[in-house]
Amino acid sequence: MSSIQPSHSDFADRLMAAMRLHAAGKFAEALAEYEALLTEKGQSPEADYRLRTLLFKLYRHTGDIDHAVAMLEPLAEKNPGDAPLVKDFLEICMEHKRPQPVLRFARQMLRSYPNDVHLHELMATSYEQLGQYADMLPHMAPLLKADANRDEGFFIRYVRQLHRAGELALAERIVEKGLARHPQSQGLLELNALSQGLARQFTQAADTYRLIAAHYPDNRQAIALAGAMALLTTDFKEGFEEYAARPHISEMEKRFIDYCPKWQGEALRGKKLLLWCEQGIGDVLMFSGFTPWLQQQGADVTMVVAGKLMPLLARSFLEAKVIVDAHVSKEGVFDYHLPMGELIRYVLPHYIPAEHPPYLKPDAVRTAELRRRYAALAEAHGKKRLIGISWHTANPEVGFVRNVALEQWAPLFLLPDVQFISLQYDDHAAEIDAVNRRFPQALFCDPDIDAFKDVDALAAQIAALDHVITIDNFIAHLSGALGAPTTVLMPAMPDWRWGIEGATCRWYKSVTLERQEKSLEWKAVMQCVAAGLR
Repeated sequence: MSSIQPSHSDFADRLMAAMRLHAAGKFAEALAEYEALLTEKGQSPEADYRLRTLLFKLYRHTGDIDHAVAMLEPLAEKNPGDAPLVKDFLEICMEHKRPQPVLRFARQMLRSYPNDVHLHELMATSYEQLGQYADMLPHMAPLLKADANRDEGFFIRYVRQLHRAGELALAERIVEKGLARHPQSQGLLELNALSQGLARQFTQAADTYRLIAAHYPDNRQAIALAGAMALLTTDFKEGFEEYAARPHISEMEKRFIDYCPKWQGEALRGKKLLLWCEQGIGDVLMFSGFTPWLQQQGADVTMVVAGKLMPLLARSFLEAKVIVDAHVSKEGVFDYHLPMGELIRYVLPHYIPAEHPPYLKPDAVRTAELRRRYAALAEAHGKKRLIGISWHTANPEVGFVRNVALEQWAPLFLLPDVQFISLQYDDHAAEIDAVNRRFPQALFCDPDIDAFKDVDALAAQIAALDHVITIDNFIAHLSGALGAPTTVLMPAMPDWRWGIEGATCRWYKSVTLERQEKSLEWKAVMQCVAAGLR
C-alpha cells in the first residue's frame, strides 16, 4: 500500500497559517509548524526552497545561527547562481565566524571557477578565522596576482599570516612589494622590522623602528622597540633612553607623581623607594631580583604588584613591603618612585642577579607535599625523574615566535624514565589529552593547581620537580628565580633580556638557554634537549 502524500492545497494552507503565526510574533509556534512541514515527504524543490528560506529568517531572528546556516547551506550549494540567497548565506557565516560552511561552499565552487577572486577571498578569510595559516596562503597569491595595487591592509594581513606559517623569505618579499606601493605604511614598516628580527638582522630592525618613530612621532612603542633591540645587541650598553619610552609609562606615572619624584640614581640610604609594576608577571619576577641590591644601599623598599604575586613576594622579601596598587595612599610619604622596568638602567652595572643566591622562596610545606605526591605518581608509572614543562604564551605579538606545539615535544615524551608535569597556564586540556593518547601517561596536569591564578602554588609545584623545560614566558622567570634547574627554549629572535648568544644569562644562575638557529624551526632544539636528558 503506498503512503499518502500531503496534497498541495493542504501544504499551502498549513504554510500560510505558519506564516501568519510568524508575522504575529508567535515564533515558537511558527517554528514548530515550519519544521513539521520540512520533514514531511513528497515536498517539491520549490516548497523545500520556500520552507528553508523562511526557517533561515526565523532562526536568524531568534539568534539560532547554527540552524540558520544549516537551512541555507544545501540551497546555496544547489543554487550557486541565486545571488540573493548566496549573499545571505555568506553574510551570516562571515558575520558570525562560521568558516566551515563557507569553506565547503567555496571549495565546491572553485572546481568550476578556479580563478574567481571572490571565492579565493572567501577561502583565505575562512582559513584565517580557523587559524590555518598555511592553508590560507595559496588563496592569497591569486588575490595579489589579480590586483598588484592592493591596499595596505591586504599586504599587512598577507605578511602576518606568512610569518605565522613560517614562510619568512616570502614574507620579506611581500612586505617589500607592499612598501613599494605604500612606502609610509606604519603597519608594513613594523612588519618589515619584525621580518628583519626574525632573520636575526637586529641592527637593521632597530633602524627600521627608528624610521617609524621619525615618520610617526607619537608611536612611542616603535622607540621602545628600537631601544629593546639596542639592549639586545650591545649587551646592555645602549638603548636605555629609548626603552624608557614604553607607551604606557607616562600615563601610569601620573598615579605616583603626587607622591614623590622619580628616582634617577640618587643615594638611597635612609630613603623610601616605591617600585611599581608596569609590565607582565614575568617582568615583575625578573626585576624583583634587584631588590637585594636596593636594600644593600639602605633603601626602604615598597613594591606595588598584582595581588596574585603578594604571597610569594612577601615571603621572599621579608625586609620589603609588598602591597597592591589600592594601598599606596596608605603608606605615607615616599622619597622616590620608579617603574620596575627602569631598574636595569641604574642597578645592572653594579649587581648581576645570577651571581647571587636565588631570591624567591616557595611554600616549603606545600612543596614537600607535592614532591611526595608526584614521586608516587612517577613510581606508579615506572618512572623516576619529574620534569615540568610549559609550551605556550598567549602573547599576540610574539607568541607564534616562542610557542612550541606539544607534538614537537615527541623526542622528550619518548624518554622512558621521565614523568612530565604540565606547568602550563590557561586551558590546554585537548592538547594534553592528545599527547597522552600517543604517549600513555606521559604528561600529568594537576587539577588542584591553577597555574595562572595561584602563582604561589605554581612556585611550590616547580620547586617540587627535578627540572623545568619552558619557552620564554613567565614560567621561565618563576623557575629561574626559585633556583630550579631550568632549560629555556630560546627563539632565534630572543627578547632583549636574553642576549643573542650563549647558554647563560644575567638573571638566573640555574637557567640554561637552548637556542634556536633559525626562526620557527624547533626540531633540532627539541632533539638536543632530549639528548641532554638521556
